[in-house]
Amino acid sequence: TAGVGAMALKWAVSLFVVVVHGSTLQLQLLSDPLALCSDGTAAKYYWRAGSSTSRLWILFLEGGGWCYDSASCTARCGSDADYSTSSLCSSRGYPATKVVPGLLSPMAGTPLASAHRIFVPYCTSDAHMGNGTSWGRQFRGAA
Repeated sequence: TAGVGAMALKWAVSLFVVVVHGSTLQLQLLSDPLALCSDGTAAKYYWRAGSSTSRLWILFLEGGGWCYDSASCTARCGSDADYSTSSLCSSRGYPATKVVPGLLSPMAGTPLASAHRIFVPYCTSDAHMGNGTSWGRQFRGAA
């Protein structure tokens, strides 16, 4: 019926607005030489400064599972331990900016609108907890 169709259209437009709205964060390089992705590329994060007086921070650690043996790491990252095109294993393809919706994009007028924002992409395959090497790969999520 017409009422259901109009409601569905309104819901779809609302969903589109939510997906498009987001904070633009800038790519940053970590200075720690041990902060590495699984393929050895430098780990990076995205940042957007809040207001100069803000003491609030929003930190989001991206999830993505892990690998636990040579076969699962090869399936996840590819056969070349030193070169991966998977964003779960390499920072190689990270864009210079990232639009992040949700918690990292609080609406104006809310308590978090002035917060500093950090998004940490997941490229270590170790649940952000590792500090070692195995199967020719780096596991440095704790660095």
